[in-house]
Amino acid sequence: AHEDPVIACAFSPLGTMLATGSEDGSARVWSVGDGSLASNLAGHTDWVSSVAFARGEGERLLITASMDCSAKVWDIEYETCLTTMKGRVNPLFSVDCSPDGVMVIVSGAPMAKDAQIYDVRSGELVRVLEGAGAGGHQDNVLCALFSPDGSTALTGGQDKVARLWDVGTGRCAAKLEGHTGTVSAVAWAPDGRHIVTGSHDRSLKLWKVHGGLECRETCHGHNGLISAVAFAPDG
Repeated sequence: AHEDPVIACAFSPLGTMLATGSEDGSARVWSVGDGSLASNLAGHTDWVSSVAFARGEGERLLITASMDCSAKVWDIEYETCLTTMKGRVNPLFSVDCSPDGVMVIVSGAPMAKDAQIYDVRSGELVRVLEGAGAGGHQDNVLCALFSPDGSTALTGGQDKVARLWDVGTGRCAAKLEGHTGTVSAVAWAPDGRHIVTGSHDRSLKLWKVHGGLECRETCHGHNGLISAVAFAPDG
């Protein structure tokens, strides 16, 4: 077991393994079938704040983001770090892998009004999602995800806004406004047609993406800030 609290977790694409990240600076991979420890990944020097499996790699690679300002790509079987990505001096809060397993997107704070996309294999910076003036986030970006088809990135920030980005060009394609607090969590529906955003304003918003961007529903009920959101596998 981890020596300190677990603050991140993610299932593998096939659902056979569960990865966890902890305040003890390690990530671990567990067998879902019997709960046994499959891999212990140590190398970060601060909290492991986010974990994501690389898709299309036979559940062999795990990506971790840490408060030590780096992201790492791990070979789960051999418990070795293959690549370290450290382009900006900011603690990282979120990490996601593109559907084809080629790119990684990370975001963090403080003083980080952007998200960065890296090459999984080389660790090189591919693109920075930022924009001048109204074209980009005006405060720290706390969460970032690829769309199910990998063509678009979704970010949420302390400026109370979520944004859609064209991954190919790095340009902001749309702005999702309406929250009155930090957008702290985002998720795509499996079919890519809807988005959900969670906020420190204690609300969830469901957005229609295809056929014109539109907020379809706002849900209230939490007594505190929202830190995580997810769709069911069937959407």
